[in-house]
Amino acid sequence: MNLENLFKWNNSFVVKDKQGNPVEVNGEPLTLYQRVVGDAELSEARRQALYESRKLRKSLRDEASVEHSTLLPEYEDMSNEELKNAIILTEGAELRRRAEQMAELPKYPVKPKNGSLEDEEEYQVALDTYEDKKQEAINKQLKKLINRRKEDLKGTHIDNLRKQFIEAVINTISRSKMLETFNYWCAYFGTYKDKAMTKRAFKSFESFDNAATELKEQILNHYIELEFSGGELKKSQSATNSEQSGSSQEN
Repeated sequence: MNLENLFKWNNSFVVKDKQGNPVEVNGEPLTLYQRVVGDAELSEARRQALYESRKLRKSLRDEASVEHSTLLPEYEDMSNEELKNAIILTEGAELRRRAEQMAELPKYPVKPKNGSLEDEEEYQVALDTYEDKKQEAINKQLKKLINRRKEDLKGTHIDNLRKQFIEAVINTISRSKMLETFNYWCAYFGTYKDKAMTKRAFKSFESFDNAATELKEQILNHYIELEFSGGELKKSQSATNSEQSGSSQEN
């Protein structure tokens, strides 16, 4: 593996103002340093995210709460068919997650060892078409789940449909809050003000959360980009290991 790729797990960026100009401190551009967080920090980020998700879910179910009145859609005038369609549409992300777990995915192509030119050609075609085949398998499973859900909703009383719709919306909003909180905690844990990454950029998550929205968004966006590049490196290394394993078995 190219050792230069290891630097994808670390990065730095210059903070910019609303006009896109570098923010300066003592005449120098304000530079922040980031790294992909470890397991302990991920666990704490997840704990905090679940706490916030649970708190929001409780408020959404309270008809007297501000969250209930402002975040939940109007549904009293929706017909049976409209409610059924709205339920499936709102559950779409969850149905797709289940489809990804249940789908029979094609095996990842194994690079031929000492193969002929034709073998190499076929391997390249397999690589180029793998993602399309994967998505085709997921979409096929998703279609089955949607049709099954439609059957489940047939004959359901409108009051029950309304309850299911609201629960689906609450689940969606709560999941969004969980992911948002998780990402912010990861960005907070992974951002430093020194190159050695010994001093966090913020003394506490509260100080990070109270920072200007523009600054938080820059920090979060750069962290997600860093995490993505690190994830791609990990995926690439995993594929390489798989190929090596397949070659070993052939031997």
